[in-house]
Amino acid sequence: MGEGIMGSENAKRDFATEQEAFNAEKKGLNWRMLDAEDKLVKEQKLHAELQKEWSSACERSNWDLKAAGDEVIRVKGEKDAKSREVQHLSSIAKEKEAQAVEAQKSHAEALARVAELQRIVDGQQNQNKALELLSQELGGDCKWLLTRGVPLLADR
Repeated sequence: MGEGIMGSENAKRDFATEQEAFNAEKKGLNWRMLDAEDKLVKEQKLHAELQKEWSSACERSNWDLKAAGDEVIRVKGEKDAKSREVQHLSSIAKEKEAQAVEAQKSHAEALARVAELQRIVDGQQNQNKALELLSQELGGDCKWLLTRGVPLLADR
């Protein structure tokens, strides 16, 4: 029986040694688990802070994008208004240009008509001078006839 007691004592010692090693390992695992839980809590807090910052940055970015979109729409509206104004002014300029061409044409026609009328007036003046000379000659002939020719005819 002595051996049975000794074997039992050895087994108890071995069991106690294993249990001590197990407990030490369990303690180490508990500390590592507590450390991992602390790290998890810290990471969760950091993640929550980063998520808030990200959300805030997204909101700012969305606001900036909306403001930029509004600015694009406003500038496009101004551009369209300016384009319509340019088209209107362009059509007015074309109309004025057409009027200027028409006025130039009318002016040229008027100048040609004035030149024609001046030529006619000059011709009429020359004809008047010729007729005046002829009338003076005829007047002289008529006076001669009256003074000399009619009495000659009456004598006959």
